[in-house]
Amino acid sequence: MYPAQAQLLRSCRTAVSVCLLLTMPLQVVKNNRANETYVLYQCGTPNPVDSADTELGLEANTKVFQIPLVSVALSDSAAAGFLSELGLTDRVAFSSKYSYNQCLQAIHACGQEAVSATAPFDYDASPDNDAEFNASLAEWQQASTQQGSQVDAIFTSSASSNPKSIAVTSFADPGVLNRAEWVKFVAVFFNKEVEAERLFNNIRTDY
Repeated sequence: MYPAQAQLLRSCRTAVSVCLLLTMPLQVVKNNRANETYVLYQCGTPNPVDSADTELGLEANTKVFQIPLVSVALSDSAAAGFLSELGLTDRVAFSSKYSYNQCLQAIHACGQEAVSATAPFDYDASPDNDAEFNASLAEWQQASTQQGSQVDAIFTSSASSNPKSIAVTSFADPGVLNRAEWVKFVAVFFNKEVEAERLFNNIRTDY
């Protein structure tokens, strides 16, 4: 549930899978499709959940981010277009090979390839599994930990238990305008709400 003192600030009018709320001085963002909740607090202010989740009435698995995000990884192309439109490609430290933006492709080509936020395997390591698989899993765990220590967040296209992952599930929202409005979801992590509102309004007018 959301904090009792939270007020509905703005819910994306077209997109059906995202809800943005405000509880001063916090922002609470909910991805309904991924069932993930994010609490955002401004740089220079104390982390609001250092005391206890119960004090804010948040789920135990709520993810907390200091904003604006400075350095991020793109484990796939889900957020790439939105970051490009918002002029935020300079915030990307690691990029997916599937990112179509020229700057993001250059980041990947320079060896800064993003690691998946979740293990790209169907089962966990165990004595019953072969050594090659266990070695691959260990390699992913090491790379994931190293990358996570260098970025503020990892944008993905699905839910993840990784505390730094942010699910951008715009692809699953029905309708072109629904998917376009997800720019507001991405923007809130960078304090770019005004720019996102303007971008979406232009798209809606042209559409």
